[in-house]
Amino acid sequence: MGVSRFLLKILAKKNQKKHSLGLKNALKNQNLIFKNIITKGQSSLFGEMHQIKKCQNYDQFTKTVPIGDYESMFPYIEKISRGEKNILTKGSPLYFAITSGTTSGTKYIPLTGEMLHFQIESIKELLLLYAYQTNSYDLSYKSGMMFIQGSPTLSYYNKIPFAKLSGITARHVPLFLQRNRYPSMTTNKIENWDDKINAIVKETHTKDMRLIGGIPAWVINYFEALLRFTKKATVKNVFPRMSLYIHGGASFTPYKKTFLNLCGDIDTLEVYPASEGFFAYQDDVKEKNLLLLTNHGVFYEFISLVDFRQKKKFVEKNLHISQNY
Repeated sequence: MGVSRFLLKILAKKNQKKHSLGLKNALKNQNLIFKNIITKGQSSLFGEMHQIKKCQNYDQFTKTVPIGDYESMFPYIEKISRGEKNILTKGSPLYFAITSGTTSGTKYIPLTGEMLHFQIESIKELLLLYAYQTNSYDLSYKSGMMFIQGSPTLSYYNKIPFAKLSGITARHVPLFLQRNRYPSMTTNKIENWDDKINAIVKETHTKDMRLIGGIPAWVINYFEALLRFTKKATVKNVFPRMSLYIHGGASFTPYKKTFLNLCGDIDTLEVYPASEGFFAYQDDVKEKNLLLLTNHGVFYEFISLVDFRQKKKFVEKNLHISQNY
């Protein structure tokens, strides 16, 4: 057994024990996260305005802090963007992760160093779980892995840098993975999508690619360009040892048939990363359910949609946050 295989096996076994322990202690971990958030946030502007220092438990928190949405938080985001500290939590975020949905247009989500750590740690855990479950410890220093993602180029909202979450995480790949992680930073920064995909193809078509990740539509774009360039029938003809696809950001179901026709049979794992936190991943390659991550820095609140709408209307009527507080 090679050294790298031996070390990977030890890490995977240790990770499996940690994972099993986390399943047993979900409520305990959520309580610890809640207390940590209160402790770090109590001296912030938001914390002082809502007197969260008095919240010793979740029931007190719900009575003290009103339900809000992104619009109600935007005045705080503005203050953070201007370089003000201790606004929503202790200190300042490293970045804004930008996201867009059905409301509010582009949203700027503060991304702290701790939150970024959980984003990267979650993918590492998932890969180690996969290695443990499939007894796959044969990755060498030449083995390639690729994540088709947003550009790591940063822009600035006043004083805070921002980018899409996938682009930010690309800037923080652990050193031991950088040797054979694709695309390169230079290629990843190409703005034109077609040019970027073609550059990725040229950079990767001769590599020993074992793993690929990304939104299904993006990966299919890459596969189609790869097969046109190499004139091969399937991706498995180009990368015989490709074994795992990690997907998220959109349902895989509408793309599955096209994906498998292009790639050939391959293991798949689903993930649910968001700008606000890494919420869930598929912790068993044989089961398609996602595991809610209860010890990764996020405290979850579950309320009915009807209750949310009623309380939101009350907040909009009665709560006014001064821009100049």
